[in-house]
Amino acid sequence: MKALWPPLSTSPLRLVVTDRFYTSVKLALKLLHRRMHITGTIQTKMAGYAKGVKTEKKVKTVNGVKELDPPSGTIKLAKNKQFPQITAAMWMDRNPVHMLSSGGSRKLVPINRRIRGEMQTLQAPELVRDYHRYTGGVDVYDQLRMQRYSVQLSYKTCKYYKALILGLVDMALVSAFIVFRHNKKVNGERPPKHYEFFEALMEQLIAVDAETFESIERVTCAEDRTVASPARSTTSRQDGQCTDAQIDEGHTLAENPDTADTVQGEKKRQRTCKVCALLKSKPRKYTKVLLSGMLVWCDSVRTLSSLLLPGDAEANFSV
Repeated sequence: MKALWPPLSTSPLRLVVTDRFYTSVKLALKLLHRRMHITGTIQTKMAGYAKGVKTEKKVKTVNGVKELDPPSGTIKLAKNKQFPQITAAMWMDRNPVHMLSSGGSRKLVPINRRIRGEMQTLQAPELVRDYHRYTGGVDVYDQLRMQRYSVQLSYKTCKYYKALILGLVDMALVSAFIVFRHNKKVNGERPPKHYEFFEALMEQLIAVDAETFESIERVTCAEDRTVASPARSTTSRQDGQCTDAQIDEGHTLAENPDTADTVQGEKKRQRTCKVCALLKSKPRKYTKVLLSGMLVWCDSVRTLSSLLLPGDAEANFSV
């Protein structure tokens, strides 16, 4: 960052928008020295955040109707005494939204929100509108993935890699939902709700029987569209046994003439034995001999029976 944006007085002002996991007072101060402003949601436990702005959501009943306390549209602002351009804000939506901004406008602007099925106009600081404008749906994506119908959060495991896999499944589901809604909007159809999309998806997955699954797997499998390795095609392993192992007796061992420049100086290139690579049961060993037919073999004389698996040692000649 020092190389890209040096802290010069002539540097242009930039705005960085972050979410609650990255925003902090310390980060805002560091970016200010590089003429960069920050706007984002923040965790109230962050050091240096204004205590008077912290608000908890409460619900009270008035005439049999549940109301938010404080009500939607409530605003709390606090200005840093030492750095006046830093603002701590709280705006009440369905939940308290705590924000931190350096250089963001405190001017009140109208924002449309849906409350009890009806669109209402609420007042909010302009920095709140800037945050929603520049996040580009990233915050909405995190909400869909981590707060609604999350596979990762519904299954607890001690294995970290399982949690990563479930997180990737959540990302795939959210991405499919976003693309499906966009396709509906483009075609002029009503986009489905989140739970409606999951209901349709689960019904389609349950309807897949064994025959349909095999046909899908056969269409999506890339095995028929790829070329097999020449070395593995001549010496294939199936069910733990080696079949069709054929070696041309006319091949002889030859020294590899290739060299490579290293830190220690010029050295001969090391090649791997193809037979040992295919049938290895221990860590791979290296050799520096090359077969004249461009296949690499071991430099030590070994019988073919010692290379093949048990039951395949029909030949007994040296290589």
